[in-house]
Amino acid sequence: MQFCSLASGSNGNCYYIRCGRTGVLVDIGITTKRVEMALREIGVDPAGIRAVLITHEHSDHVQGVGVWARRYRIPILASERTLQTLVSMSSTGAIPPELLYPVQAGRRYYAEDLTIEPFAAFHDAADPLGFSLTDGEKRITIMTDTGMVSEDMIRLLKTSDLAVLESNYDVRMLMTGPYPPQLKKRIHSNVGHLSNLDCGQILKSILQINPDLIVYLGHLSQENNTPELAYNTVRSIIAEAIPPESVDLRLTHRGARTEIVTL
Repeated sequence: MQFCSLASGSNGNCYYIRCGRTGVLVDIGITTKRVEMALREIGVDPAGIRAVLITHEHSDHVQGVGVWARRYRIPILASERTLQTLVSMSSTGAIPPELLYPVQAGRRYYAEDLTIEPFAAFHDAADPLGFSLTDGEKRITIMTDTGMVSEDMIRLLKTSDLAVLESNYDVRMLMTGPYPPQLKKRIHSNVGHLSNLDCGQILKSILQINPDLIVYLGHLSQENNTPELAYNTVRSIIAEAIPPESVDLRLTHRGARTEIVTL
């Protein structure tokens, strides 16, 4: 399996995952042009993408979905309520209805060489999902835009080989920053986002069981976080339980792709 984060942050998210001949995208929250450029940089033909998996309908996850669907005419997978919301959004433009495929948390779906396992996320959207993908031997899990984690999410992280885990905000920066109180409350709630502290505590537990997990910190806020702060906070919490030098902890980037990783 291969993984590359094409963009990750509060301004746009898109991830590429490949198994055998099957390449998919998780979210297209950046322009189609940017996705195409990033894919070509890593030697991937955009026309070879077989499906797009949508976590939820917020603009930083669906900005380019309409253009991509009309240009490449490939299946768009999301929860039924997310799809219903998506087709009603004027910002994405028309999406051919025959390309829309509703999926449910807790079920398995098959796309050639990949098995796709959606799971419920906790976010203030219509019906948000995360996605875990496996070829039967390796597993990649995308877990962002959730205010808390469930036992099912923990189970998937324990069995993953690579995961993108949200480290959205620093609590002090959020609480002392310029956001209005209601927005601060929403971000900090159980249907908001995971903080650096939340992310660190989750990983401290997971990595004691699954020490070989490759972790990318994802969906960092521009206003309420910095890459250095997220990385150092999470790393320091992990160090309370295991040697931090033994952990493969990496950062995604807001405006650029990561390296491509082959598992």
